[in-house]
Amino acid sequence: MQAWFGFLLIVFTSPKMSAQIVSNDLKALGLNGNIIIRVSSVTAFTTYFSLNNGNVDLDFHFGLDDPRNGVHIGLPMPQPNGQIYIRFSDLGYEMGDTLSFITTETFQGTTIKHYVFNMGNYFPETGGPIQTCPRSIRCVGKALLLKFDPDEIILDPSSATPIRFQIPSLGIDVTKTPGAYSVLENAFVVKFLPVLDCNQMMLGTTILTINGFTCHFVNGQLTCPPWADVPANLSADCSPYFDECLNDLLGIITEAQYSIPCQQWMTFGPCTTTNFIFRSGKVAIGTDKYAPNKALTVKNGIITDKVKLTNFGWADYVFDKQYPLASLDWVESYIKKNGHLPGIPSGNSIENSGGFELGEVTILHQEKIEEIFLHLIALEKEINEMEAMVALLKHFNWVQTK
Repeated sequence: MQAWFGFLLIVFTSPKMSAQIVSNDLKALGLNGNIIIRVSSVTAFTTYFSLNNGNVDLDFHFGLDDPRNGVHIGLPMPQPNGQIYIRFSDLGYEMGDTLSFITTETFQGTTIKHYVFNMGNYFPETGGPIQTCPRSIRCVGKALLLKFDPDEIILDPSSATPIRFQIPSLGIDVTKTPGAYSVLENAFVVKFLPVLDCNQMMLGTTILTINGFTCHFVNGQLTCPPWADVPANLSADCSPYFDECLNDLLGIITEAQYSIPCQQWMTFGPCTTTNFIFRSGKVAIGTDKYAPNKALTVKNGIITDKVKLTNFGWADYVFDKQYPLASLDWVESYIKKNGHLPGIPSGNSIENSGGFELGEVTILHQEKIEEIFLHLIALEKEINEMEAMVALLKHFNWVQTK
């Protein structure tokens, strides 16, 4: 599951998304413990979704083995401000700003659209400049068909981009702008006659350059480029090749694991086991839920030899001469009435608030300990005085008997 999510985040942050603009029309949120998709208006709703019996059916993809994966039915809920919430009542989640997933809408057996949400934000995929390589090329009659993965971009006329075609074996280097596109195949159609027959591109090496992306095809198949030819900007050049080049990339990373700068560490340089880790965002261990407004959530406990709290302040104010130390009689009366010590939160309040702040409660405990010591000191003085009085009475009794 962790590896799948890693590549999901690469999809979101890789350069192929750089030309996309986050839409204000859609946003994924958490509402009353359920996932919802907020649509800005009725017009936007009808633009993005096809209704099926009054509902919206979406296939959610979070990560491998995630129990939330699968088709869920959402019910549109119009709001007074003109927005619409599509609520998936059987799809639970708490923090809307951590939602990252891909959904697919299928209407009457046909895929309508893919929706990508990262940290709650929707990334529209339709149109815009091409920022990835075609997944396959093939000849159709006298034209070349460049087929793109719909999970990466859905083509429309605004996607037309000049593409440089290089065939080193034939000494061919031409630039063409696609003249048409196929909605059914999500592909561009490029005609080369009379420059060359497209079948020549199915033999040997063909190099396509699209908006700065270099795409290597060998006998019509997308392949890894020769690593010696990879430019310094590795992430921009190789982002289209993750599926095809995974083994090669893992080999390179394994060999260079002690020389690659560590982006997650505070100091750049070789990866070590002693550098300080500094990563933004939230961390959850043993659970997929995050505590509100907390950076770290851990389930099933923590074992450590030291815990240091940096709360400022301590309970030394108890020893101030002006401190209003309550009498034990008053404390007893308070306990009988309220069922807990004065100044200490009750069990019900802790349960209702979801827990307590360890630093604050530690100070309160120290306050009670110091109050107890003041009472003990006072009681010891009373005992000493009573013992002295008893000794004096014994002495008088002894003298009288004499």
